[in-house]
Amino acid sequence: KQRVQQKKVDTKGIRLSVRISNHDFNFRVEQARKFFKKGHKLKIDLILKGREKAHPEKAGEIINSFVNELMNFDDINIEKEQDLTKQGGRFTMILVNKQKKD
Repeated sequence: KQRVQQKKVDTKGIRLSVRISNHDFNFRVEQARKFFKKGHKLKIDLILKGREKAHPEKAGEIINSFVNELMNFDDINIEKEQDLTKQGGRFTMILVNKQKKD
């Protein structure tokens, strides 16, 4: 009975790049917003390739600006489940939409 009542939460992924264009960035923000409205978690991946690895600070800037864009929406309440982690040339962060309790 309890298993039936549990809501399954999927983790959806979005992959960003250091060289992402404005249109692609905004499109991914809208995608993430739809994922949060459906109740999913979001895993943000950014993989540095080649000489991009010489400037890992740009990866942090891109991911932080992505999170800031998501926080501008009133209909979703973003919370970090896992902070920004770096494994080699891969940066990841997991976000959750915390539902507002009435």
